[in-house]
Amino acid sequence: MSHLGEALAVFSFEEEADLYLLMSPTAGNASEEGLRARPVGADAFLALLRGPWSRFAWVVLDPLPERDAGPMLRLASVHRDDFVELLLDHAERTGWKPSDS
Repeated sequence: MSHLGEALAVFSFEEEADLYLLMSPTAGNASEEGLRARPVGADAFLALLRGPWSRFAWVVLDPLPERDAGPMLRLASVHRDDFVELLLDHAERTGWKPSDS
């Protein structure tokens, strides 16, 4: 996301992520770069957000692949730290015990 830092695209379904990688002008040559869609469990996802993916400033939920999707990206975006807090709040409310990994 321009002027806001790097964003991590997160999808509800693996098929949506595959389609995004095929259609997105920003995904470039995804297969050549080793980008691929894969399911990730809640614990692993939280660990990635706190670890290797902590460089991303934003999480974008189910982004559109169109080049002019800028206004929609802002609506579908949440700051990564806030997203992690939402996950932890959800864990507390539901009794889910995230691992410390």
